[in-house]
Amino acid sequence: MEGIRNDAALEILESKGFKIGAAVVHEDGRVQIAVRSQNDSAMVEVGQELWDFAAGLVNLPEINARRKAGQ
Repeated sequence: MEGIRNDAALEILESKGFKIGAAVVHEDGRVQIAVRSQNDSAMVEVGQELWDFAAGLVNLPEINARRKAGQ
């Protein structure tokens, strides 16, 4: 079920004009996907962060700020 939600979120983002890049799998099992707009980009974590981003609850600058803060 989670994979279906991730696929749907990526489709939503593409329909909004975002470019989806390569996925990175970390040693701890986390997966992040490169997402970019015309003005910004971020490595978005697959799962809740991706779903929140696709739903418009967070934006790329907020995701980048989280990364810088170590979250």
